[in-house]
Amino acid sequence: MPRAVGIRHLLGPFLILFKSIVMKLLKVLSLLAFSVGSLGLSSCGCCTGEAPVPSLRPLPKLNEIVVEQEIVVEQEIVVDNAK
Repeated sequence: MPRAVGIRHLLGPFLILFKSIVMKLLKVLSLLAFSVGSLGLSSCGCCTGEAPVPSLRPLPKLNEIVVEQEIVVEQEIVVDNAK
């Protein structure tokens, strides 16, 4: 006489796989929520009460240097074929 097979026995491997997928999904979602929350709280000073960063001062105006003559640089290339 064949033994009766329960639904838990038939779905056992599927339930184990489903549970592991759900646990990994919860772990990823919790890490994502933590990273979004920490980014939102630290991106501006509005949540911490800190004063905003002051703007940079303008760069100084520089005068151009006029060069009267052209400078020519020549370099001698030596090739050593004695190997």
